Amino acid sequence: MGFLYRKGKYSSQKIILCCAFAIGGVFVESRGFAQESKELSVARSALRDGINSVAIKNAEEATKNVSQEIDARHVLLEALAKENRYAEIIEKTKEWNDQSDEHSRYWQAWAYFNLNDLENALSLLDYVFSNGELRLLANRLKARVYNSQGNISAASDTYQSVQDAVVSNDTLFAEVVYERAKMLDKANLKAEAFKILDNEKVLKLTGGISNALLAYTADLAEETGDSKKANDIRTRIFAKGDAVEEEIFVSVACAISKSLWLADNQEGSVKVAEKAVARATTKKMRMIAGYNLAYRELAMPSLYSNGVARIRALVRENLNEDESCKAQIALADSLLKTGNAADADKEYKFAVEAFPQLVLDEHAVEGRAWAMFRLGKYAEAVAMFARAAQISTNENTKARCYFKEGDSLVAEGLYENAAGRYARIKSGPFADSARFNCADALSRAGKNDEAYKMFSELSIDKGVSPRVRINAALRTAQSDAASGRFETAIETFTKILSPEYSGTNLTSSVRIQVLDGRGRAYYRSYRYKEAAQDFETIASDCPAEEKEMRFFVALCRYGEGKGEEARSLALELLKYEIASSLKADIILWIAKFDFTQGNYKSARKGFEEFVEKYPSSLRAAEALVFAARSAAAENNFTDVVEIVKQIANKFPNSPFIAEACVLQGEALMELARFNDAVLALERAERSTGSASLRNRAVMLKADCLFAMGSDNSNRYSEALEEYRNLLKGERLSSSVRLAVSFKVGRTLEKLQRFEEAVNQYYSEVVLAYLDARKRNEWFDENARAFFARAAFYLADSYETSGQLTEATNILQLVIKSGVSAADEAKRRYEKLRKKMKGGF
Repeated sequence: MGFLYRKGKYSSQKIILCCAFAIGGVFVESRGFAQESKELSVARSALRDGINSVAIKNAEEATKNVSQEIDARHVLLEALAKENRYAEIIEKTKEWNDQSDEHSRYWQAWAYFNLNDLENALSLLDYVFSNGELRLLANRLKARVYNSQGNISAASDTYQSVQDAVVSNDTLFAEVVYERAKMLDKANLKAEAFKILDNEKVLKLTGGISNALLAYTADLAEETGDSKKANDIRTRIFAKGDAVEEEIFVSVACAISKSLWLADNQEGSVKVAEKAVARATTKKMRMIAGYNLAYRELAMPSLYSNGVARIRALVRENLNEDESCKAQIALADSLLKTGNAADADKEYKFAVEAFPQLVLDEHAVEGRAWAMFRLGKYAEAVAMFARAAQISTNENTKARCYFKEGDSLVAEGLYENAAGRYARIKSGPFADSARFNCADALSRAGKNDEAYKMFSELSIDKGVSPRVRINAALRTAQSDAASGRFETAIETFTKILSPEYSGTNLTSSVRIQVLDGRGRAYYRSYRYKEAAQDFETIASDCPAEEKEMRFFVALCRYGEGKGEEARSLALELLKYEIASSLKADIILWIAKFDFTQGNYKSARKGFEEFVEKYPSSLRAAEALVFAARSAAAENNFTDVVEIVKQIANKFPNSPFIAEACVLQGEALMELARFNDAVLALERAERSTGSASLRNRAVMLKADCLFAMGSDNSNRYSEALEEYRNLLKGERLSSSVRLAVSFKVGRTLEKLQRFEEAVNQYYSEVVLAYLDARKRNEWFDENARAFFARAAFYLADSYETSGQLTEATNILQLVIKSGVSAADEAKRRYEKLRKKMKGGF
């Protein structure tokens, strides 16, 4: 257990030194001279009071008095020993070279021992001391030398001789037995150590170090398998209460507390732990008792907050202690386990900052990685899981960290990187799931062929777990369905449902997914009857899903082109007591159906009804966006602005806020409120909407700035910067890029930077369009119009400057491009050709 009495003030070296000094009192006493010099008297007093520097100074002076030289030497040697000035002891004793002085011989051996010169120490101790007390100390020191040389047998025998010599002196007997047992314990001879202590005399010792010795005996009893004897001894010590030294009482109480806890006596364990805390007064004991109690409190919901607060306080009070490092990690682990990831992350972070050694501790690093993952800090989690895997030497731990690193990368949208992490796991308990997740990540990364191949291999691999094999087959079927291979998908879905393939491993939830997938595959292959049958089977097998499946049947009717019938079936379902979520789905679907049919007034009413009935729904913002779209479709731009205000006020963090702000910006532009439009579009730009929405917001904002340029030419410069930033930013479609490039040219015109405008129209619009068409890139009608407008601008510019050949060349490009403006280009071309020939 390693309590303080095993490594604190009762450590072996301290015991032997204390004993040496205690008996050494005989060394420094007057040998009976009638008159003792003042120097020697002062030296004796200083040695007694622990003022060793004064003792040394006066003893050295006293050695000059021949009549008291020997006594002064003894005082001097003992004082030097207490100051750990071993080299000086050797120097002095060699200088004196008095072979008859046994005291000098002993202290010289002591100095050699402490300087690890064991051979010289042993040579000095291989001498029969005539002084009985010196002989006792010399033998104890010799045992220590043997121990340091690794000769445990000789050391134990020597200790035995000392032990036999002091058997009548309880204090010395206890010290020698204690020292001998500790030596055997350290040599991993615990049974022999316990045998020395497990006797009637030791167990009945009182006073001195008896409590420490008994506590140590209890430890060895437990470590050698005799827990009952350990508990009995500790209970005896604990019952003495304040009569027991603080360190020993606290350590024994902590051990009893642990024993009671393991015996499932939580209440008794806490009570004993609290007594340890109450008894502890020194900083170190407060720490040990406090941590012991805190660990019990962390495991009890009613005391959990006490444990958290206690560990936090103790760690900060004892930052230099190893136990604080362990306690800090235990606290962080506990917070993570109880679901408090935010506080766990803070505590792991504090642990690493307070205890630098934890930077390379795989448990601490992985713990923080889990906290970050649960907090959604996936980028940080990736780095921490990678670091934990790198540190760890355990293959299963490495695999777990690679797996969670992959999960974190998936959450970050870095699917290809995630696949690479999963692929590192070749064997072990995570291997099957890692293969599945690798395929899933490849699928998300758009590498559908590779993903499909992996899922297919897993679906027929009998070596993987049935769960993984079935789910892999489900994914291949879903992939086939998504790729339009409906018959293949239906075949696989049907295979999964067969007992020959799935046996008894098909869970009800997966079976529902299979039926649902097959129903949707039937639906998408226009086999609406079979689709409805699967949906009805789900309804029959899972009554809780019945009404929702009926709604899917309604969708099948819609798929058959029976829209009004589908709408009626959906409306009919609203008459039943159905789940609120399903009712919300139906109301929203009907509104969207009306919207697609161009019945914007009814659609808007339906969307607003949805918001009224489900104001806290996550889809309320979506419904309001559709209501705004409906209003925009009817040119009710003022209503659009007001609807979006509702979205901004009620759902400021909604994922639909970007689209809402874009709609509001467009409506404000229609109302010529360009300043307000800019504000709305800037909010859309800052939102977490899709890249295309953010791009549209930036372009519309630039359009607003352009429109305001007629009143303030600085706005043209701002618009130009926005257009150019857009071209540098996220990926744009060919059509959008061409449109933005055209608007850059138009803005340059407004800034009267005509030469730059000409270059922009030619290189970034006309040539860009023609080069992209050679690569078979598609452009929408607006982009084709921008191409024609840029070309006509160039032709007009060249014509105005008299560069008719260049103008006709540009017009020929338009003619050959096949855009709708080709006829107009041809007309202009012919006109210019006549002009070039001198015609009119």
